[in-house]
Amino acid sequence: MALVLNTRPEDQNAELTALLRAAGFDPLEIPLVDVVPEPEGLARIRRLQPSGFTGIFLSSPNGLRQLAAGLLLNELDTWMAKPFYLVGAKSVPMILEMGGKIAFYPQQASLEGFLQEFSPAAAMNAESAGNLTVTGLKMAQRWLHPCSVSTRLDPAAFRQKQVEVENVPVYRPGLNPQAAARLAADAMAIDAAVFCSGSAVEHFYQAAPPELAARLGKKDGILAVSIGPSTSKVLAEKGVDYCRESTHADNSSLVDSLKQAFGSRATRVLSKKPEKKE
Repeated sequence: MALVLNTRPEDQNAELTALLRAAGFDPLEIPLVDVVPEPEGLARIRRLQPSGFTGIFLSSPNGLRQLAAGLLLNELDTWMAKPFYLVGAKSVPMILEMGGKIAFYPQQASLEGFLQEFSPAAAMNAESAGNLTVTGLKMAQRWLHPCSVSTRLDPAAFRQKQVEVENVPVYRPGLNPQAAARLAADAMAIDAAVFCSGSAVEHFYQAAPPELAARLGKKDGILAVSIGPSTSKVLAEKGVDYCRESTHADNSSLVDSLKQAFGSRATRVLSKKPEKKE
């Protein structure tokens, strides 16, 4: 049974672990990312005028979690009245539970999918999405993006969609303090590793012992499975060339990628001649 490293944060890893186990894998939960609040970002949001924004762009549920934890209830309610634009459906249940409204999310759950599928008309037609007016002229949509300090979102890409995005870092992806010891204990047993963010990849290389890091991305070593293009880019920057990218940014697709990869790998393993016993 293949041992698969689940690197998701502790409060988000249960579903992936259950799916891995159901698919016949042996999941190993070692969270690599701890979400740490960024007080300066929350203070900055308190100084912003919600009336100057037409919506909220959410690239990760962590952004909304930090708003909910760091703002007063009346402050949060003002922002929750804005329509939400999401990179995928993962945040939908949380937003609806908090009384928010979903304006748009793409079928391809990724930033790239959002930019391909979103049209300015979707924002204009969204319920409660009012237009800002300055000196009688309609402005482009302006969205708040509560994000990580390591966000790679380029506002220029959104301007082509007539949207101004203001990145406000409200959390930072800290390294789990127990990661190094736990990775060292299972260094040579891991067959595959699932990465759901570029930060998880960076933290893996910070915490992993050299012999484990050297095995990642090697055909006879550890298969890396990426949740999407931005995570794959960080893996490529680290020299990882043996990588599977999930077709969608969800746990089911991650497990499907593993099943496809290990189907071919298992054939090669079984084709080897058994070692002679003394």
